[in-house]
Amino acid sequence: MKKKLGQVSRTKLEDIYVSLREVQGAPHVDLRVYRRPARGGDAVAGIEGLAVPLDLFTDLIHVLEESRERLAEEGLLHLPSSDATSVDEEDPVNLNVEPSGGLPSDRRGRRVPLRVPVACSPWPVGESGALAGVTGDVSAGGAQLWLPECLALLTRIEVLMQIEGLDFKELAEVVGVGVRQIHGKYRHSVRWLELSVTSKDALSKVIKTD
Repeated sequence: MKKKLGQVSRTKLEDIYVSLREVQGAPHVDLRVYRRPARGGDAVAGIEGLAVPLDLFTDLIHVLEESRERLAEEGLLHLPSSDATSVDEEDPVNLNVEPSGGLPSDRRGRRVPLRVPVACSPWPVGESGALAGVTGDVSAGGAQLWLPECLALLTRIEVLMQIEGLDFKELAEVVGVGVRQIHGKYRHSVRWLELSVTSKDALSKVIKTD
């Protein structure tokens, strides 16, 4: 039993094949490096490979997803998006909420990965103190924030951070929330309700325009 499921290019000369095959009588998902033939013929399997039992494959996917989130949180990986103004597609919450004022609901402009400490306080200021978190990315229309508490959609918060030595302090509205906690924090997508000249100057330090 052997069935090719897909492949991805590793180098100009090598591909990684994902296949379903039998190992010692049990189905496995096999990830193996294949070298492309110079002229025609079949690809040649290399010695590098990993066979994952089919009943563990879902667990492996979960670990890979968490690893991807951690790399993105640490600023080492930028998660692609099919639309620069859309929220992260892996966010399971319905984000088609109506804006309550200020900027439109989209994330205007391209997102720029940025990892800096951030403090977020409920607005108007109530009994709850500020939540200490970290940014994942920023844009002219909003940002991705990682916070230790899961805030409700449309919650208004005051966002305080420093960008390239400049103070940024503005109101934002939560338009997306990741329901899974990753390393003690929840992912939040927020849109700016207003931007002062100082805040625009701070964002311009990292958001380069052509």
